Amino acid sequence: MNRLMEVKSRSRKGTFESRYAKLHTLGSGNFGKVYLVEEKATGKLCAAKVVDKKIFKAGDQKLHAEREQKICETFAKRLTHKHIVQIYDVFTEQDLIYIIMEYVEGGELFHKIREQKRLNERLARKWFREIIEAVDYIHDVH
Repeated sequence: MNRLMEVKSRSRKGTFESRYAKLHTLGSGNFGKVYLVEEKATGKLCAAKVVDKKIFKAGDQKLHAEREQKICETFAKRLTHKHIVQIYDVFTEQDLIYIIMEYVEGGELFHKIREQKRLNERLARKWFREIIEAVDYIHDVH
C-alpha cells in the first residue's frame, strides 16, 4: 500500500454499509470494535473502528471519544509515515463514529509484545526505533 498517497476527501453521501463490506472482526475494546472491511467501490481492504456513543456511561468517556474523533479529523489524516497507520476517513452516522484507516496485517504491537515469552533485544531495538521515528515525524509536522 502506498504510504505517501494523498488522503482524498471522500463524499459523506451514503451509509457505512453502502460504502464498505464487513469481512470480520479484528478486535474490540472498551469503546467499540475494529473490523476488516472492503471498500466496495475499489476493493481496497481497510480497518474500520466503530465506536457506539450510546455505551458511554460517564461524561469523560464521551469526551474521550469526541477528542479521538476530532484528532483524527483535524490532525491524523494529514500524517503520512511508514510507521503510522494512515487515517482515510472519519464520519458519524446516528450514534456511531466510524474511523476508516489503513489495514496493517499482523495485529497490534502491544499483543506482539505480550505473546513473546522473552523479548529479543534486537527486536525490541527495532520496534523502539520505529516508534521513535514516528514520534519524531509527528513533532516535525506539528
